Amino acid sequence: MKARESGDVEAIGRASGRVIALGLVEMAKLRVDQKAYLEAARLCRESLEYEDSPETRIELAIVSLYAKKPGDAVEEATAATEKDPNNALAWSVRGE
Repeated sequence: MKARESGDVEAIGRASGRVIALGLVEMAKLRVDQKAYLEAARLCRESLEYEDSPETRIELAIVSLYAKKPGDAVEEATAATEKDPNNALAWSVRGE
């Protein structure tokens, strides 16, 4: 709301991107519940195009584990720990 009220077009764009990213990752979680892991992974990757957050990287890592792609899971969890070294879940997914 603050971005819109400010009239700053760039701030509005960033805020909109974060909202889109959140929506996409939430849709990915629904697809995981339906065991549609490839679709969930695609949605997570699309979310990362709008906002590269450690939380989304972890979600993608978990989806990769469900999809039986442990190498991809470690790669995404590693990216999450680089962005947030204190994230215990990311370290856990990495196996450390």
